[in-house]
Amino acid sequence: TGDPDLNNGEVLDLETRMRLQQQRRTLHLSLVNEYGACAEYPLAVAHLERLIEAEPHDQSPPGLGTAAGLADGTSFGRAELLSLLGRLLLQAGNIDAAEDAFNRLECLVADSDACMDVRMNRGCLLVAQGESLYLPACKDCFRRDAAANIHLL
Repeated sequence: TGDPDLNNGEVLDLETRMRLQQQRRTLHLSLVNEYGACAEYPLAVAHLERLIEAEPHDQSPPGLGTAAGLADGTSFGRAELLSLLGRLLLQAGNIDAAEDAFNRLECLVADSDACMDVRMNRGCLLVAQGESLYLPACKDCFRRDAAANIHLL
């Protein structure tokens, strides 16, 4: 409703706009988590897609962080949001859409084979696809990466 850069007709300064943008992101991520916990997957996916669309394309690090954000304490970037989207879609049972989200993520990461989150996503996808041949490798990957506090959602 209206221009987000205006407050009662006055232009907001950069610091205020950044703070408001971060508050909106936090609200959307909270809604994603709540909707996911209540198995309201279409609503969770809609909020997550909205966050991804609003995220600048150049905000993707070469390696991903934890569920709380990047290792250096900065907030989620486009890559983390795509990873979260794929995992959420797996929870919803939409394997094809999850694979698409993971593929979009892999296009952003410089060395996808070296990226722990990409490997985790591949393992989750293989398990969801019923690739029992790869299950021992997936279990090893989960055990090895568990020390990094990776959360599925």
